[in-house]
Amino acid sequence: MEKADLILAKLEKLERMASLTTKNVLNVEDAAELTGLSKSRIYVLCQKNMIPHYKQGKTYFKRDEVEKWLTSHYMPTKQETERI
Repeated sequence: MEKADLILAKLEKLERMASLTTKNVLNVEDAAELTGLSKSRIYVLCQKNMIPHYKQGKTYFKRDEVEKWLTSHYMPTKQETERI
């Protein structure tokens, strides 16, 4: 891949990420981009009802619910568990 192609690919990724900041309702591709998971993993999580989602012909997600889901399994640090 040429240097110009790499730069263009990175620019396109930045544009996709920037557009995510303004969306409240996400599709599967957006949810994958936001979480860093693959689209196939997102579909598996939906099938198992492990990620909050909506079905209206296609699968959709509310951004705030996905962000809450991402941060819902807090793992205390070793220092925090030693204080208990």
